[in-house]
Amino acid sequence: MVEAGLVLGVCDYGYCVYRQEYSACRGNSAGPNPVYREPSTCARCLNFAVSTTHRPYWLDQSQRCEALLNEPALPTQTLKIARERLEEARAVLAS
Repeated sequence: MVEAGLVLGVCDYGYCVYRQEYSACRGNSAGPNPVYREPSTCARCLNFAVSTTHRPYWLDQSQRCEALLNEPALPTQTLKIARERLEEARAVLAS
């Protein structure tokens, strides 16, 4: 993998089969950028992959966001973010 320019990053929410040219986290030749590497960035990255091991993380995210949406007293911005994260979790689960 290293000879092909790939770096494998492992976390609770998925794998990063890192290639700089596809990096959503703006990593460099050494690997992913730890400052920008987080679930939302990774979920929209071409380097990102999940397995059944990561399914509980995304199910929990989905359930937590759904619960937030049932709290109408929350600020509009918070509800907007919860909707975006819910869509993101559902997309990852569907893939």
